[in-house]
Amino acid sequence: LVTVVTFLSSSADADKYADRLKQLYYTNRSSDGNTFFGFLCDLPESDGPTSAEDDVILKRVNERISKLNSELENVFFAAVRKRSFNAEAGKYSAYERKRGAITEFLHAVKNGDKDGFMLLSDNVFGADFFVSLDSDTLPEPESIDKLVSVLCHPLSEPVYNGLSYHFQLKSDPGRKIHT
Repeated sequence: LVTVVTFLSSSADADKYADRLKQLYYTNRSSDGNTFFGFLCDLPESDGPTSAEDDVILKRVNERISKLNSELENVFFAAVRKRSFNAEAGKYSAYERKRGAITEFLHAVKNGDKDGFMLLSDNVFGADFFVSLDSDTLPEPESIDKLVSVLCHPLSEPVYNGLSYHFQLKSDPGRKIHT
């Protein structure tokens, strides 16, 4: 799942991010059709769990994702989180903007649990890999496929050095694998 994590404040944003997904698709689609592209969004804070603008935004998101899936391959998805009450702000907003969005999304992908979402496409469940992108990040062409191939290689193993992970060859523990 190649996922643009962002903020969705209008139906125009849905158009902008759908165009972004199309660009990502053309530069990083996989030959086997197993790379999916989508956005994970939070809506603006509100006085209640929903706002009058939500229906318009969600409708536009659905239209754009459906259009991409019908024009190209069925590899596009959208996830829009529900708001919860933030006592500190006295408003409703999505819990912990970016980190919370990713955590909730991965939980849903793994467990099939849509409860935390106003909208969640069905084609995300059971995915093996997740790549998070900021809305202004453009990965190099074919780089997503290369990254996944390193992760899947039978001689590759993850190593944690106390600060970060890297991958190395099982047969040559001192040799890092670079993507």
